Amino acid sequence: MVSSPPAEETEIKNARPGAGVLDVYVAAIPENFTPVPLPPPERGREIMAPRNETLRRERCAVWTLLLRALERSMKLCADTLRFEKLPEGKWVCDQAFFSLSHAGGAVAVAVSDAPVGVDLEGEEEFFSRFRNMEKLERLECKVCTPTEFAAIQSVSDFLALWTKKESIFKCVGGPYFDPAATDTAAHATVTRSFPLPARYTVSVCSAQVELLRWIREQL
Repeated sequence: MVSSPPAEETEIKNARPGAGVLDVYVAAIPENFTPVPLPPPERGREIMAPRNETLRRERCAVWTLLLRALERSMKLCADTLRFEKLPEGKWVCDQAFFSLSHAGGAVAVAVSDAPVGVDLEGEEEFFSRFRNMEKLERLECKVCTPTEFAAIQSVSDFLALWTKKESIFKCVGGPYFDPAATDTAAHATVTRSFPLPARYTVSVCSAQVELLRWIREQL
């Protein structure tokens, strides 16, 4: 488990061919952001399908950020990529690894040349949900290993732990998410809090976290 110190975001100017890539982009969704169909056509239809406008905006925003991240960090154009939706619902492509997350008006995208997972959660919403410490402790007992449970001292600690577990599942894969069986100590993760301007906790899981670059983007 790795924690990330505060740092300035990196401006991405060139890809790093042959050197390995692990870039995580984060962005707030502007109030005037309008969903539009995006490539490939199957994903474009999926983006526009929900009746819920918030969900359409988040799906479109995170896919917009993905296409931009693939081009800027890995020099891959959407027209040259073959995207596929796996039976479990995860989207993949043939020339890179990526992971997506969206929540409460913000999005995060990780792109890499190796398996990667990213998870983003809004801090205000999460904290309001668990103001009742008894409720939080009941959930901790269900999803934490004994070592993880002993280390939690606050709601912030649990939020960081939860996003780590989500990012690990997205990186490793599997038929279903079992947080209690996901030991954060067994995987390399990095967690950071971002003001976008509301604060979001973001965790990324990868075997090459030493390459990690954070990029704050505007949509």
